[in-house]
Amino acid sequence: MKLVDRVLLTLAAIWQTWRSKEYTSDHMYSASVITSSADGVISEIHQRKPVIIEPAGIPLWLRVKGNAQTTLPWAVSKKL
Repeated sequence: MKLVDRVLLTLAAIWQTWRSKEYTSDHMYSASVITSSADGVISEIHQRKPVIIEPAGIPLWLRVKGNAQTTLPWAVSKKL
């Protein structure tokens, strides 16, 4: 999947490294793509769409330190 005018489609995501109680010798990795309400053509096939990071925002997105409560602009419903 790519945008018409760009080679790279950059999606907002969060990730975490953690240790499983079952596999204490290895680190586990989790990742989630952040979504928002779908609009336009996408809304015809699904109610959600990935958040796209514009090229100018990539350095800022990669530098952010903190957690989801302090970094994301608003809380997400627990229904998701």
